[in-house]
Amino acid sequence: MGKIRHEGVIQSIDEQGIHVRIVQTAACASCKVASQCQMSDKKEKIVDVDNDGTVNVKEGDSVVVYTEESMGFKAVFLAFILPFLFMVGALVGVSAITHDEPLAALAGIIVLIPYYWVLFTRKDMLKKQFQFKLETNQ
Repeated sequence: MGKIRHEGVIQSIDEQGIHVRIVQTAACASCKVASQCQMSDKKEKIVDVDNDGTVNVKEGDSVVVYTEESMGFKAVFLAFILPFLFMVGALVGVSAITHDEPLAALAGIIVLIPYYWVLFTRKDMLKKQFQFKLETNQ
């Protein structure tokens, strides 16, 4: 099984963990003409890694943050695929019962509110499942 890896720089270390700044780039950002194109996309993100004491690092160190590929698939499933299925299910169900398309569309959107609220209330549990690991960039 593969790993999802991002190079980054340690921004800070505290009791909550190690905070690593990574630059997330779109696939086309490595293109030779990316600087001339508006499609290339770069975003800086802060990734929190538990400080278990196994890696000796300090602020400013270059590191690699990684997680298992299966965690990426699970994140995509929870963030996009499952809510899409709920939305389509509500849309089809309400449309079949009421034959009112605007109401069905509204139900398809409204069903997402409790779904994402449940994800938000379970974020501590999800943080435990979606663990990032750290290795020094040597």
